[in-house]
Amino acid sequence: MKIPTLEICDATETIFRNLIVYEQCSHGINPKHTLDYRKFLHCLINSSKDAELLRRRGIIDNRLGDDEVIPTLLYKLGDGGVLGEQFYYCGVLTKVSFHCSRRRSKWKAKLKHHYFKDPWAIISFLSTGGGP
Repeated sequence: MKIPTLEICDATETIFRNLIVYEQCSHGINPKHTLDYRKFLHCLINSSKDAELLRRRGIIDNRLGDDEVIPTLLYKLGDGGVLGEQFYYCGVLTKVSFHCSRRRSKWKAKLKHHYFKDPWAIISFLSTGGGP
């Protein structure tokens, strides 16, 4: 699964707001893909750490510098928007949830989070004979 890169810059909020207003004013003519995309990103990004992870993975190109701005921006964009009848990114969100709920994925995440936070921990682990 591949998520295209989203560039976050000074104009991002204005562009999203204009697209959302256009969708809201079209009264059923156009699907609500922009609002759905905002909701999808909001499901992925709840904190600056989530934004940092997506930035490091190349999913977000943060031109604003501070990762704390991204969850705040997504929260503000949700004000007053009415979602469509069908969530456009439902399939992608289901795949992400399935991937995260797999036992192996949980084990890898827990191992990385608790034991391999920095490169020195990995080197130490490999030097003790824990690796191949």
